[in-house]
Amino acid sequence: MASTTAEAAAGEDLSVEQSPSPPEPEVLTTQTVTGYARKVLGSLGDDSPINVTSEISAEEIRGGNLNYAFCVKDVAGSSCFVKQAPDFIKILGKDGPKLHRERMELEVKYYQECTAVLEATANEYLPKIHNFDADQMVFIMDFLTDYELMQATLNAGTHTPVHSEKLGTVLGSLHAKTHCSRVSKEVAEKFTVDFKNEALR
Repeated sequence: MASTTAEAAAGEDLSVEQSPSPPEPEVLTTQTVTGYARKVLGSLGDDSPINVTSEISAEEIRGGNLNYAFCVKDVAGSSCFVKQAPDFIKILGKDGPKLHRERMELEVKYYQECTAVLEATANEYLPKIHNFDADQMVFIMDFLTDYELMQATLNAGTHTPVHSEKLGTVLGSLHAKTHCSRVSKEVAEKFTVDFKNEALR
């Protein structure tokens, strides 16, 4: 009886309770993203980029191959940008090659670090992230309504030196304040660990 009890105890020691897998994220669509935005931004009150108590609409932003992206607007025209990073390539669908969905978490962490580095000038160069949902891998940020892609201005011949100056200023500021010669060894090593992404190399 003693040996049977010992064997049972040993068997119990070998059995490891499996933690439940996280629920699979729901892929947003133009039909569901409005409800999602209303729910998430409703908790922000006056800090919400759109009026979630009004009627809101959504338009999918096409052209990207990897992620789902939407412009969500209220009736007054205020808008926000909603982006979701699935664990697959959007244009190939769920049955296609898998992707590192945590890439969005890394993107948000980088934005946060840049915001801290740029300090008071951050609002001049970076859109604000209003919410990040790590379970659904979705973030909601300012929609850059009045901005044009640099590629478009270059192709149209409307690009001006002011654009280049601003780009040079923000990149130069980030580089100067985070270069390994300007930060401690510990901070440099932390940057290397935090922002290394072998999965997308």
